[in-house]
Amino acid sequence: EISECLVGSEMCIRDRCMITSFDYHSLQAVKQLDPALETGFISSKAIEQPESFTSADNFVLSIDLINPETVSRIHSLGKEVIAWTVNDAYSVDKCRKAGADNLITDKPRKIMEE
Repeated sequence: EISECLVGSEMCIRDRCMITSFDYHSLQAVKQLDPALETGFISSKAIEQPESFTSADNFVLSIDLINPETVSRIHSLGKEVIAWTVNDAYSVDKCRKAGADNLITDKPRKIMEE
């Protein structure tokens, strides 16, 4: 299984690695193998009960899901919010206003200039 390969891999530098997946069950498997590994649940669908995703240390959410209420609720759980895919000034501003912790972009130079 891929989870076992990643956890034991030299590619996974524990203090600089986050295992992310759209498949929450994969994150559960990662946590069973090594609870110390940081995980991120990727979603393009609204997460109604983020507190039930105990195997996700962070949430990697589509830019469409980023809003102050969602970010605040996830932060109240002690978890971070990472927005994807942020490729324009509007989306960067949306992340700032909502309080997202980080972002993923295809155009780093463009958003740094804006």
